[in-house]
Amino acid sequence: MGAVLFQMLTGKSPLEMDLDHLEADVSPQIARILRKAVAKDPDDRFQSGQEFADALREVLSPPSRWGASGHRSTLRSLLYVLPLVALLGGGAFVALQGNLWQRIAGSPSDSGSIPIREEHLPPAKVPTAVTERQVEHTPQPAAPPTETRHLPATRPVSARVAERQHGTLKVFSNVAGTLSIDEENRGWIEAGRSKTIHLPPGTHRVVLSNRELNIREARTVEVEAGGIHTFKVQKELRGTLVIETNVPGLAVFVDGVKRGTTSGGSPLKLPLPAGSHTVRLAHSQFGIDETHQVRVGYRKTASLSRNYVGRYQISTNIKVSVKLDGKLIHKTPVDKFTLEATPGSHWLELINPIELPAPHKEKLVFHANKTHTKMILLQGR
Repeated sequence: MGAVLFQMLTGKSPLEMDLDHLEADVSPQIARILRKAVAKDPDDRFQSGQEFADALREVLSPPSRWGASGHRSTLRSLLYVLPLVALLGGGAFVALQGNLWQRIAGSPSDSGSIPIREEHLPPAKVPTAVTERQVEHTPQPAAPPTETRHLPATRPVSARVAERQHGTLKVFSNVAGTLSIDEENRGWIEAGRSKTIHLPPGTHRVVLSNRELNIREARTVEVEAGGIHTFKVQKELRGTLVIETNVPGLAVFVDGVKRGTTSGGSPLKLPLPAGSHTVRLAHSQFGIDETHQVRVGYRKTASLSRNYVGRYQISTNIKVSVKLDGKLIHKTPVDKFTLEATPGSHWLELINPIELPAPHKEKLVFHANKTHTKMILLQGR
């Protein structure tokens, strides 16, 4: 504990200083306590913390015993001693605290009071010069945006003179397509839009084509200098859709609109605008409801063919010959067989002249792409 106090007050270890010259850093009273606290012989040191505290308390006796020279340095040393005294014992700390208050805040009549000198600091000076660092970091106002004006492009005089020597061709079409003049591609023209082209006088081959719609309109145009000529394409863009099916009474819807009913024998022909269409085939009784995408070309015929089949798997308790709609299907008698037919109603006839008194007739309803299973019990002779 003495070594700690020594280093706190002097700033050095006891081994680094001459103990006989401590008065240069602390008061003689504190120097005496420090020498005893760090004595080489343990018997010469304070034997208890209480003894150490008592010695420190003695330092706080009235300042008249110290003399004027030791008063200020001792008081400064006490600021370091107080924390250590608090560790040595509560009673010693209370005693030291009371004496210290008498030392510092004593009455004016006390000869040991310490006069306090008031010092007034000079007013702060306001810097008048700006340093380089301040100038470097001073934000500069942003420059106003510069307005950029774009002047209209002016065609060369030679180009304007050449146009006056050329003729003008105005192209209009109600169908979109690629325009080419004299086998040179002049770009795409939208349906219902016009396009103006300057051409030198003479004969020119103008072609408007659209492969998707199978359109190719080609003409020869005679262009005169300074003249205005027209190339107009007006097409009725229609094609034909032919629907073939083996089911009669099949409703046909095109783009959500009913356009007809199939007969089952002859195809259904529908004139339609060129392009892609959604075709729906429906028959609720036969279980048919299909949707197809069909593309119809200009002046072209598109076809949609659908054949539907229904099935019956039949078992009998007597072997029989089988007819369907009067047509013999199985001549050799059987007791298990499969029938295929177009969706709809068909007549089944089972024949066994030996075991059946008469042919068995029954009406069957076939559904598209569906297989029915049926067991027929026949009454024999």
